[in-house]
Amino acid sequence: MISEIRRKRILEILRRDNNVVTKELSKMFNVSPMTIRRDFKQLEGLGYIKRTYKGAIIEELGTELSFMDKTLKCREEKERIAKKAVEYIQESDFIALTGGSTTFQLALSLIESDIKDLTILTNSINIAAKLIDRKGFHVIVAGGPMREKSYECVGESVLKTINQYNIGKFFLGVNGLSIRGGVSMSNIEESTVARTALKRSLMNIVIADNTKVGYNRMGYVCEIGDIDMLIMNKGVPEKFKKELEKVGVKVRLV
Repeated sequence: MISEIRRKRILEILRRDNNVVTKELSKMFNVSPMTIRRDFKQLEGLGYIKRTYKGAIIEELGTELSFMDKTLKCREEKERIAKKAVEYIQESDFIALTGGSTTFQLALSLIESDIKDLTILTNSINIAAKLIDRKGFHVIVAGGPMREKSYECVGESVLKTINQYNIGKFFLGVNGLSIRGGVSMSNIEESTVARTALKRSLMNIVIADNTKVGYNRMGYVCEIGDIDMLIMNKGVPEKFKKELEKVGVKVRLV
């Protein structure tokens, strides 16, 4: 396995479990403990983890992965989530998309869909670039200063653009979902953009893989009950699913 891919996988495990043991990873990846320790050193240097006596722990739950890191994480699950999300988009809809790897996958699924007429508002430069050449798609970019890690535009000009529109359906990619902390993102500026779009939308749909459940990130977007639907891969804790349904959120698992 290429070292870069192995390190991304180690990060995925840490995001899920919060800690890892060197010997266990050595067996899992069929490499020496020394190789795993070198991986830890690289990841620690990037600020993602902190090495411990027996392994490593996640350095900070709010640590933000790059777009490429996120794209590689749970890729098959995100493809299924995106295809399910397309089922809730009809001809001539006006939708909005946040940036992120899951919404980027939704953009790819929309390109491959049979939809002939669609208007999309987004603050994501890479999503806009993908959609712009699709015949029948009308892309509106809420532009402003762009964040390097996510390719999302943020700031007052973005908020001003969003506030001009009544959005039919808003698809949010998020970093955290919990009953107590609600819907959250790793970056406050991005969460502010999402919160603004949510208020302008008739229907708000969170699309996220199940590794986001139970995390409270720095940037608050809304309470769980403020969204209309959650589209997620299977493996969601039953208690969490029931809590969502109790406050009127429709849950679609794929």
